[in-house]
Amino acid sequence: MKCVADKKTFAVFLVSLTLGAILSSLLTLGGLRWVQEGSAFYLMFSGLDFKKSGDSVEAMQCFYYASALMPKWYTPHIELGLIYEEKGHLDLALQGYQQALHWAVRAEEQTGFVRFEQGRGAASDVRRLSAKIRELSDKLGK
Repeated sequence: MKCVADKKTFAVFLVSLTLGAILSSLLTLGGLRWVQEGSAFYLMFSGLDFKKSGDSVEAMQCFYYASALMPKWYTPHIELGLIYEEKGHLDLALQGYQQALHWAVRAEEQTGFVRFEQGRGAASDVRRLSAKIRELSDKLGK
């Protein structure tokens, strides 16, 4: 897995997350969750960097691992859907968008949810995903 820009940077990142988690767990029981979320964000940023540089295989790995760490976070599912659609794998793109929509609807129901990408909320993503799902379903004849 090349999903991390460089191993030394990632090691420093994990050490700082671990120390933060230890401090956090002294105050709350959410230390492990904090490490998982931090790692998922790091993977998401790495995936976006790989995507921007044209390395869609590595980007997909990063988005997949980010979604595994935080399955309810819908942004990695959107990114996976976008890459699948770009590559012409419409069935897989549709699945990614449907999974993203599932979690985006739940995020919209919860107050205080902030979208990874600044300036966008879950409600606008739900509308956008619904339109994208209809479009792909029509193309696939579903």
